Amino acid sequence: MKDIICDVNVWYNIASGNIKEQDIDKLNLIGTAVNIIELANSSYLVNDPRYYKSVIYSFTKYHHQIYVSSPFDHIMSIFDEAFVPNDSANLELLNGFSLFMETESIDDISENDWIKVKELIEKKKNDKNYITEIINNVLIHAQKEIRTKHIKKTYPQFCHKDSWKKYFIMIISAYSKEYYKKEFIIKIEDKRWVFLDFFLTVWSEYFKKLDIHFGSKFHDNDIHDLFNLVYVQPDKKYWTYEKRSWAKVIMNDKLVNAMLFNLSN
Repeated sequence: MKDIICDVNVWYNIASGNIKEQDIDKLNLIGTAVNIIELANSSYLVNDPRYYKSVIYSFTKYHHQIYVSSPFDHIMSIFDEAFVPNDSANLELLNGFSLFMETESIDDISENDWIKVKELIEKKKNDKNYITEIINNVLIHAQKEIRTKHIKKTYPQFCHKDSWKKYFIMIISAYSKEYYKKEFIIKIEDKRWVFLDFFLTVWSEYFKKLDIHFGSKFHDNDIHDLFNLVYVQPDKKYWTYEKRSWAKVIMNDKLVNAMLFNLSN
């Protein structure tokens, strides 16, 4: 069976009937921690809880495997097989899904619980907005530098994956010190970067285009989408119905396009 890493929109399409059970009975659909977080913070939980329940049902019934480690923990596991991630938060969310599915009536959920859910969704939205602001501030400087040096035509010819490696090395270092109280060190020459080649390629190509086109911005909704790619290793495919700008980038890249799955494959 084919191993398929799923974008969260796959589970929504199953719930909506756009993907039939017979379409996926020979596929090994793999859920991710990013899927879990996106589903747990979906506005449908408040706005359309019955549809939300059908989406959670699709996720819990049709996944064959779930990578419960966060994207940063997953990266650390790639570079150190002995690393033990703390997956308790995501496991708790999965347990919450099970309890939610056992709820016979949406009306049984108390008003106070709905208020807490709404507050959590708003907090997550603010967190994403903050990260997006940081990235866009970096883009503004990059775009100005490109215009100043007049390298717009030659800039796309360069490979920027090493720059992204350095960026994620710094991120992982800071993250590990904060959450594990010990610095996790990754070397840029480490051969295990090959397992993140799809992830790095999409980040490099997507931000390259944002850098070039002055005024282009990184959208907060892209954060989860782009970090979900960290789970796509060379022996797996990625399934998405995304139509936003980052998806256009990977679909226009022949090498990256080969890593994508669709039902006509």
